[in-house]
Amino acid sequence: MNTKPKPTALPISQLGYYAGFFTRLTAFFVDVFIVGASTVVGSWFIKVISGMLQFQAIFSRVPVLRDYYNRIVESPLDQLLILLYVISYFVFFWAIVGQTPGKALLGIRIISVAGKKLSVGRALLRYLGYWISTAGLLLGFLWILVDDRRQGWHDKISGTYVVYTWHARPDEKFLVEEI
Repeated sequence: MNTKPKPTALPISQLGYYAGFFTRLTAFFVDVFIVGASTVVGSWFIKVISGMLQFQAIFSRVPVLRDYYNRIVESPLDQLLILLYVISYFVFFWAIVGQTPGKALLGIRIISVAGKKLSVGRALLRYLGYWISTAGLLLGFLWILVDDRRQGWHDKISGTYVVYTWHARPDEKFLVEEI
């Protein structure tokens, strides 16, 4: 005789529910790791190629070009390219895919308040909102903890939500099955 209790009703799926602060923070850290690692590898690759092509040796022979290369090419241009890469990473994934690799790994997606994919303009606005959320001593990100729809300032500015994309269920289902 089987005395194992049978669950009466399964908990509701998390699909479509607003994603929480710690899930979003973890996804962001994954994305920061991806961007950081790819930036290091990309910078190394560019330095190797420029070394093979002898750019620095060519520019160092002419004092004016050497100064130009050292002041303009190596630092501000590198920083500008990295900034453009970071912006492109987030905007591309938000607008084209709807989620960055970090968000995909954690099972969350960004949607507009209408429930659709983000346009490039809305994705750029969301990225600008990141800076505004950061400028307020990170209060714009911490706002997710107190908002009913779990929106940070960047979400409110761009008219977006971050929702779960998979049928997650609370651990109680697992525990009931194991008893």
